[in-house]
Amino acid sequence: HKPDNESFHNKMKNVSIKCLDMSAAYFAEPLQVKLAKSPLRRIILPSDTCRYEINLEDAFESSEELKEVKNLDKLYFITNLNSTFHRCRKLISVTLPDTSMRIDSLSGTFFLCDSLKKVNNFDKIENIRYMSYTFNGCESLESISFSTRMDSSVYLNDYTFCDCEKLTDIKNLD
Repeated sequence: HKPDNESFHNKMKNVSIKCLDMSAAYFAEPLQVKLAKSPLRRIILPSDTCRYEINLEDAFESSEELKEVKNLDKLYFITNLNSTFHRCRKLISVTLPDTSMRIDSLSGTFFLCDSLKKVNNFDKIENIRYMSYTFNGCESLESISFSTRMDSSVYLNDYTFCDCEKLTDIKNLD
């Protein structure tokens, strides 16, 4: 019996995938993650991509059900974090790599992440120049630490920490 592709796709419209496990995936070239507007709640990234450049611009944007991204701390050559978690309203914490990262712009990275309480290893990011809307709307964020080697000419605007109602501790930002 030959499968009916149209019937299969109609049945799949109502399937809700809650977790995407890419931990065993292998990528032979620079990786660009694009899972924006995903209904996923949990994403497990490959843990063996440390030798490749990884562009996470808009990667999980508007994935409003997303609560967890595993292995993000294993991605050592992140080149772009613009709008990466923009509007991931249920995201509670993020752990970035624990090695130095040189990222020029973090515009909108955590914009409207209402539930975000903690960003681990944020202080490992160096050479930040632009932080427009980076933490705007992060109502649950309580503290953030910047690198002591951060560029003193970083561009912050009125919206960088706008509506961060619980933010009481900002370290190393002179």
